[in-house]
Amino acid sequence: MGRSCQPRTPSRDSVRRSTVRSGESSNDANATALRAGGIVLAERAGRLLTAVVHRPRHDDWSFPKGKVDPGESLRRTAVREVWEETGLHCRLGDYLGLVSGGLTDGSPKPTHYWLMDVLHEDTFVAGSEIDALRWVDLTAALGLLTHPRDRELARQLSRRVGRDRSGRPRPPHRRRRGRRRRSRRP
Repeated sequence: MGRSCQPRTPSRDSVRRSTVRSGESSNDANATALRAGGIVLAERAGRLLTAVVHRPRHDDWSFPKGKVDPGESLRRTAVREVWEETGLHCRLGDYLGLVSGGLTDGSPKPTHYWLMDVLHEDTFVAGSEIDALRWVDLTAALGLLTHPRDRELARQLSRRVGRDRSGRPRPPHRRRRGRRRRSRRP
């Protein structure tokens, strides 16, 4: 049975209402553990870079993400998990979608992703869950990310990246949009 790597975009209301109820446990056999994470973009020395983390327990490279705590919204989870895993205080950007994948035991692993901007950086501290943080461009991320679903997100994002007037890459959520002109009636 194949897993979908294509992000699905639920309605804004369903994202807002997606929380884990207090009585639910992500460890229940029949429960699907919701996860949320972020693709953090930062411009450094004229290059657009993204943060990827290494998880020693799984020996993989991925975007920062984690499980929703009871009563916590998906948005809050995404911001918290990125901060816990990277030390980056971020602001949510565009919602990228729901990516479905599977754990090694075959259980579903739906993860909601958002673009994020860095507001403030604390010093990264390696731990047992995350032992490395790397800033790489989206092309390098394709070679570094372990899971196909993460590589597909990076591919889709690299197609959305624009360029500013000087030719430098600009994150998709910072693109200049054309001004709407009001038509003047005679």
